[in-house]
Amino acid sequence: MSLTLAQMVVLFLGPLVLATMVAVVLWLTHERESDRLKRAEADRAIWLKYQDERKVPGE
Repeated sequence: MSLTLAQMVVLFLGPLVLATMVAVVLWLTHERESDRLKRAEADRAIWLKYQDERKVPGE
């Protein structure tokens, strides 16, 4: 079974294109450490505010 030139090109470029697409998605969606820390601080502030609002008087 011999492959045609077009089949060889597709077999070579297919995985390369797939890997490139995955790399681009990961690059676009990754989060910097500073962004992660800011989000963690905001989440904590929201959680503390929520806990404060739920406190029953007298506790």
